[in-house]
Amino acid sequence: ADTWKWEEAKNARRVYTLYGAVDDNEAYSFRTTLTRWLDYDADRRIDVVINSGGGSVFSGFSIYDWAKGAIADGADIHTQVIGYAASMAGVLVQFGKTRTATPNSHLMVHEASSLFHGGQTASMLKDQSEFIAKLQIRCLEVLAERSTMTSTEIGDRSERRDWWIDANEALTLGFIDNVTTPSDAVLTTRLPGPVTPIVPGIIPLPPVPGIGPYPSHHLGGPTMG
Repeated sequence: ADTWKWEEAKNARRVYTLYGAVDDNEAYSFRTTLTRWLDYDADRRIDVVINSGGGSVFSGFSIYDWAKGAIADGADIHTQVIGYAASMAGVLVQFGKTRTATPNSHLMVHEASSLFHGGQTASMLKDQSEFIAKLQIRCLEVLAERSTMTSTEIGDRSERRDWWIDANEALTLGFIDNVTTPSDAVLTTRLPGPVTPIVPGIIPLPPVPGIGPYPSHHLGGPTMG
């Protein structure tokens, strides 16, 4: 009963909490949850609260592209950092119509990486390195779109290091639009374990076959985080 009430309250406020790794499971949850909300009421505001260390670049861009497309179609989706948005999670902050962060939140930018597995030849490693460099350039371009910095400048600041940015610096550099406290509509607590979104009148979709509740974000390609 308590879980139901908590979920009912969260969905009444249309707050999606992106906590933990950015992976295929998170991407699936994000798209299906927001699709239900938009089908139920396309005009109401949606807040995406981010507290994440990043994860898969592929999963992250599937979230980013879907959200940007929804916003282009008229969806009112905003992002807020409560805690930290590191690596790919910092890129995801950028899709919000407005991007905010709480005073003690941080963003972190660094280079994309990948796990090299045994059995790969020098040529294969070279190809993979070139591909990761392309993904890195695209991440920097997204970060630079509304920033006061160019993608090259961001890349220089984050080369071979983790560049931590506090909320006020992120505002100055244009990575967010405002430093604010969480609004009354934003619930900052997430129940442990997988949560099934509940929307009145809509039957929850079944899990995707082959995707468990906690897949490793190190699987499925290059990572940021």
